[in-house]
Amino acid sequence: MNECKVIVLPQPETTVTIGYQGPPGAQGVTGPQGVQGEQGIPGELGSDLNYFMPFIGALGGVLNVPHNLGKYPNVSVLDALGNVINVDIKHVSVNALELRWLPANMPLTGSVVCN
Repeated sequence: MNECKVIVLPQPETTVTIGYQGPPGAQGVTGPQGVQGEQGIPGELGSDLNYFMPFIGALGGVLNVPHNLGKYPNVSVLDALGNVINVDIKHVSVNALELRWLPANMPLTGSVVCN
């Protein structure tokens, strides 16, 4: 064991014996789950992409999209910055769809993604 001298003023000199560190204690219980974090930014389009059609300045409130996928696909419409645009989607057939938005005189620029 190690010995050291501790001087506490104005008390007389005291000798303290320091022992060895003992083994670690038992594992404590797990705490509660923390608060959920904010939602992350949308990821980039994956390789599962089946049809992509950019469009610039579409006017008239209607855009015809001939995707030729032979099915009624899921459709996302994105603006030029990649944000989702809320438009009406009408599946004309298994190979085409129609997008409509208001006001009809508002030019729309972005892309249509079908999969």
